[in-house]
Amino acid sequence: MSPVLRSAGLVAVLGLGAASIFLALHLHYPITEWLIWRYIGYTAASASWAASCMAIGLRLFDAFRFSDVERQERWVLAFALGVLVFGVSMFVLGFVKLWSSWVFVLLPAVFVVVGRVELSDALRALGSWLSRNATDRRALAWLALAAGLIGLLLVYIPILNPQNIGYDTRWYHFAVSEQHAAF
Repeated sequence: MSPVLRSAGLVAVLGLGAASIFLALHLHYPITEWLIWRYIGYTAASASWAASCMAIGLRLFDAFRFSDVERQERWVLAFALGVLVFGVSMFVLGFVKLWSSWVFVLLPAVFVVVGRVELSDALRALGSWLSRNATDRRALAWLALAAGLIGLLLVYIPILNPQNIGYDTRWYHFAVSEQHAAF
């Protein structure tokens, strides 16, 4: 059997297996109601926030002209500086009563626009470092990572159900939060 045909067959079998698992899960708990979609949104928002902190941190780090710091240390310190800038910005915006839901979207967007050149340079440097340090086992590592993530999803997707929240949380902690929000 040719390698191309064998690979196509493997993809087809894996696709049919995944589809049958998702169909069986959908009958018990609809896929559109899974909490994983919310988690993906939260992860995307957190990743964009982290990128914005890195962008503004790199911009300010370059503005302060710290030349004797190595690249890895520069990235760590720049991210910490970006988090500090974000926190101070949020404090100032809250102090002048401009704290609202648009701030979480607009402030990181401004940070990315301001530090876009430094962030793209850092991403390019990271890509070249990764390509220089790649080994022949890269494909095997990606395959193992993919298999692990699929296994993790198959274990945790069925328990991502709102009914799985603990009894104490549902009857005490959520009630306190709702009471606090009502006042």
